[in-house]
Amino acid sequence: MTSKANISRYIANVIIGLHSAAVIVYVIDVLVFRTSNYNVDGIETSVREFTLKLQLPFECNESPLYEVIMLLEFLHQLVASATNGVLNCLIITLILHISGQIEILCNALRDISLGKNNQEELILSIKALISKHQKIIVFSGSIEQIFCYIALIQVLSSTLVICCLGFMIVTVNNYSLKLKKKNN
Repeated sequence: MTSKANISRYIANVIIGLHSAAVIVYVIDVLVFRTSNYNVDGIETSVREFTLKLQLPFECNESPLYEVIMLLEFLHQLVASATNGVLNCLIITLILHISGQIEILCNALRDISLGKNNQEELILSIKALISKHQKIIVFSGSIEQIFCYIALIQVLSSTLVICCLGFMIVTVNNYSLKLKKKNN
């Protein structure tokens, strides 16, 4: 059982670490490599990008405001990715816990006849094992319900992200077409 707990802890640390590392690498990529220049009255001005595409009603490329917005975006992305990682780790941990409980039950079934001299002790042991087996079945049903809700949340959030990306693609393409028509 302790090996299952160690495996669960290791997997949880790896998953949450990978999610956090992905956010950190993405933010570093945006900060270091993604600056674009545009020409205003013959003067090239650099525009710093955000990690999330934002259109704010105020000028946000100036120093203190840009850093505050970037920090808030970074914290938002870190919390969102950690939440996704925790949900995945929860399912993995619960499944490993169930497998550990089943392993304990199997070991108890193997050892049931050893050391039981009278029939009453054997019957009490079998009743205890049946009760434990029923608890495992109920707990696995609870895990299935939790997994259904977690899967629903992930599907809905992924659908929302895909719809928002599609909306951005359509609006950017329409905006680009309007700019091309004005320039011609």
